[in-house]
Amino acid sequence: YGEQLARKAASEQRRELERAELRANELDVLFRRLYEDNALGKLSDAQFALLTANYEDEKKALEPRIAELKEAIHSITACATDAKRFLAIVRRYTEIDELTYENLHEFIDRILIHEPDKETNTRRIEIIYNFAGEVAF
Repeated sequence: YGEQLARKAASEQRRELERAELRANELDVLFRRLYEDNALGKLSDAQFALLTANYEDEKKALEPRIAELKEAIHSITACATDAKRFLAIVRRYTEIDELTYENLHEFIDRILIHEPDKETNTRRIEIIYNFAGEVAF
C-alpha cells in the first residue's frame, strides 16, 4: 500500500515537473521573441521592459520549484529502490539456519553503541540497516 502511494506521488510530481519545465521553455521562447520584436522596432522599450519583467518573475518562481520536484522524485525513487533491495535480502534469508558474518553484513550497515547513561545505567544502541534506515533501542 505504501509503495502504491509513493508511486502515485512520484507520478503526480513528474507530471507537475513536466508542466513546469515546459512552461520554463515557453518563457525562454517568449523572451527571445520579445527581444527580436523590440530590436526590430515592433515593440517599444517600455512594453519590452514590462513584459520581460513579468516573464522573468515567473521563470524565477519556476526554477526553485523545478529543482524541488526533481529532488522529491529522486528521493521517492531512491527510497523505493532501497525498499525493494531490502525486501529481496529479507526474502533470501527468511529461514537461515546460522547467522554468519556475510548474511549479517547484508542486513546491517553499522551498529552504534553510545556511552552509558549514568542515571539509568543503560546504553543507547542504534542499528543502521542497509536500505532501511535506523532502529534505536
